[in-house]
Amino acid sequence: MKVAMTVSDLTTPTSAPHRSLVRAFRILWTGLALIVIIACGTVDLTINQSLTWSLIVVVGVVALWLVGLALVPFRRGRLLIAMLVLTAAAPAVLAVVGVFTGEVGLIWSIALVPMVVGLVWLWLLVIVFAWTHLNLWFKLSFMVFTAGLVSLVINASLHRSVGTDFPSLDTYINTGAALVATVAFLAVGLMRRSRSS
Repeated sequence: MKVAMTVSDLTTPTSAPHRSLVRAFRILWTGLALIVIIACGTVDLTINQSLTWSLIVVVGVVALWLVGLALVPFRRGRLLIAMLVLTAAAPAVLAVVGVFTGEVGLIWSIALVPMVVGLVWLWLLVIVFAWTHLNLWFKLSFMVFTAGLVSLVINASLHRSVGTDFPSLDTYINTGAALVATVAFLAVGLMRRSRSS
């Protein structure tokens, strides 16, 4: 007699449906990565008669593939592994881009600060969302508030690197939207907490 599958079957690591789902994801994820790599390599070879820019794509796709494999099945421990992989892969991708463009110094001078700030922000989000017991709305308010700060720092760094004026219109828009969302999420979180108390 066939028993209907439940959500618990898909989320319990030891269950057969869960293992099948993870296996299917890994096959699909690997297939997509190979399709992108082969397609880019084919186009590059057709146009340039050699592998040039497609090697940069290959490194980026491999980095994303490794992060995806580390992240699934999703658990806090695997989230930590995925972040470690991402932290190691980001500078590696930048280094490859610098080598193949012949502009190692320029690439690092432009991208180093945004990369470091972005990685620190992601680590903070992982810690707050996975290892704290804050109200979800407080977590969301933290995320959008810090996203606004990250946007300011990255914009300032990029504008300084390319020699343009700062702040620009997009900076005002991003910061304003982050502040509005922060206040909204905080308000909802406070209302939810007062109702539950």
